[in-house]
Amino acid sequence: MIELTPEMRADSEVLWQFLRVEDPLKSADATLVHGSSSKQTALRGARISRLFSQWLICSGNRGVMTKDWAKTEAEVFQEIAILNGIRPEWILLESESRNTRENFMNSFNLFVKRTKKKEATIITVPLPWACKRNAATADKAVQDLGLEFTIITACLTHTLDEFAEFNTPWERLIPSMRGELPRLDEYGKRGHLIPQDIPDQVWQASERLGKIYNNCR
Repeated sequence: MIELTPEMRADSEVLWQFLRVEDPLKSADATLVHGSSSKQTALRGARISRLFSQWLICSGNRGVMTKDWAKTEAEVFQEIAILNGIRPEWILLESESRNTRENFMNSFNLFVKRTKKKEATIITVPLPWACKRNAATADKAVQDLGLEFTIITACLTHTLDEFAEFNTPWERLIPSMRGELPRLDEYGKRGHLIPQDIPDQVWQASERLGKIYNNCR
């Protein structure tokens, strides 16, 4: 367990604020929850879908954190959604994707095939530290597929301290946030997402956290 210093807390807040996307929720055609080990994300996606959209899309095969699950991430998330009031006939299941770009490309194609709509509003429900990469990847998929989709990114409304206390401990949260920066940089260069400008102060905060965090472990 690491001891969080005021300097580490301040640098973590810099990353947290940079990685967030503040899109207000509104009525949509579908809510997309893509794979991860966070069943809380699936629960939140189901709740958002009940309030704001007709369709719920559950997307994802298995990843590093879920390789031992008996079912795919999409199937597990589908079960959670049904238990939380989503009717099975309004769930689209996409269980082939193994990364975020595939989640969006495959899910959007599935939605178009099922609904015949190429113009729609889609709410996406990412892990809170992945909001910016999620939004940039979704926008690139819309562009590449030639669709007229409006993407709403539903970030959690928690503060950094609330999320660290009640959801993901600092030991996991700090490396997760730091890991988003090289992903944003590299995936933008590869054409997997809309390139993002990462300010120097964000890189610097991440570097300081890396040095301190590695020394504390």
